[in-house]
Order: sequence, then structure tokens, then C-alpha cells
Amino acid sequence: MSDLDTDFPATKTTADLSQVVISHRVKPDKIAEFIEWSEGIAKVMSQADGFLSYQSLPPVEGLQDEWMIIFQFGTPEHLRMWINSKARAELVEKSMDLVEPQWKTEVSSSALEQLLGLLPANKAKPPPIWKLMIVTYSGLFPTVTFLTYGVSRIWQHWPLIVQIMVSTACSVILMTGVIMPTIFRLTHRWLQPGTDAPKFHR
Repeated sequence: MSDLDTDFPATKTTADLSQVVISHRVKPDKIAEFIEWSEGIAKVMSQADGFLSYQSLPPVEGLQDEWMIIFQFGTPEHLRMWINSKARAELVEKSMDLVEPQWKTEVSSSALEQLLGLLPANKAKPPPIWKLMIVTYSGLFPTVTFLTYGVSRIWQHWPLIVQIMVSTACSVILMTGVIMPTIFRLTHRWLQPGTDAPKFHR
């Protein structure tokens, strides 16, 4: 799609929509102009009601070929107001010559839950950030401790960069595949009172 429609075409939507993730390919000879454009839209967006955050992430060689733009608003209404605003329409029009025609758009309520595949669609308000921070720390601390003191002796003689790569990969696998799904199931009544336990999608 070439733009964000007011109907929010997306892979996941919830009643508490607040985040938009856009990925697009920037024309090789337009990168400098795109960076300037991104800084401009971030400045204008920051003045909009309900604005929370804006990030522009460049491609990572061998991992991600597209630029990623991620922005958040406090409520679905504030996000919709921005999407429908004249200021945004003018800025999007200016970007048309900088990027390839096809954009990918995703709208979600919680980046963390979306990443883990645990977002209960159209059911409840997303947990507060402070609760997610506590839950995430509760899973991350024992995972890092286990890897540091439990199995790090296996790779302690490897080059440092290799140690970091292996330990990070193990942390991600344990966190997303075992630790966080379990913690979310155990704490879902505290995170989102009145909802069913989330299901982990493999």
C-alpha cells in the first residue's frame, strides 16, 4: 500500500490501537533527503495531541533491507486524528519521491505482546508499561543469571563477540519460547484483569 488508510489496514488490530509500524524501501539516491524528511515529520508529529514517541530505524545489512518507522499515540482517537490530519497528508505526499511505492503497515496495541504473539485481540486494554517492565525483568533476570553462572563455562574460552552472540541468541530463545509465555500465563490476571490467559502462537 502507498499510504495509511483511515481504516487501518493491518496484520493485527485491537480496540486499544496506539502504535504504527511502517517499513519501506528508500531509493538509494534519496537517503539523505529521506533522513531530512523523517526528522521533519518527527518534529511535526511531536506537536500532535496524544503523541508519545517516534523512531526511524535504518536498514541493517544482512538482517533488514527496509527503513522502519515506529510511532505511538496514547489513544486510538489521537492516532486517528494524526492519520487524518492535513499536516500528515502534506508530509506523506513529499515522501512519495523518496521511497518505493509499496509500504508495509502494521498497527498494534503493545509491541512487546505483539512480538511474543500474546496480544488478546479486541478484548482488553493493554497492560501499563510499568507492569510490562516488571514482568519482563522477572523473566530476564533469571535467564541472564542462568546463562552467566550456569552454562557460560561452555563458551568462556571463545572470542568475546562470539560469547555475546551465543548468549544473546540463547536469551532470546528462552525468553520468547519458554520464560515469557509462562510468565504471561501466570500473571495475566494481574496484567489484564478480567481476561482469559493468553495463547502463545508458535
